[in-house]
Amino acid sequence: MSAERNIRARLTWSRIYRATSYARSALWIVPLVAVVLVMMAGPAIRAVDRALGWSLLGLSAHGAEAPYHRVTEIHFPSMEALQASAANPSSLESAAHAVAISSGGPPVFLITDEGEVVA
Repeated sequence: MSAERNIRARLTWSRIYRATSYARSALWIVPLVAVVLVMMAGPAIRAVDRALGWSLLGLSAHGAEAPYHRVTEIHFPSMEALQASAANPSSLESAAHAVAISSGGPPVFLITDEGEVVA
């Protein structure tokens, strides 16, 4: 009984209030608890996934790749200027290089005229 009385004597209302007030206002407590929970839950979730063979929506690292790696816009003042540029040997070489380095299939060349798709 003396230990309980000793603890109650030390835990006065003001000390309890100060401790709870500090815990509510401290900005480091919630992130610290979150990090600890993630460190514990992450391996457990991976183990459950392996054991049960679950896959969320069939997603994988390969499926998370971006569908577009490079989008380039080239503006021409008119269709004639575009056709003249396309006939240029350096433009043909650039287009051939784009096809050669494309890892996600052939590149798509989209030609528009004032917001309307032409080809």
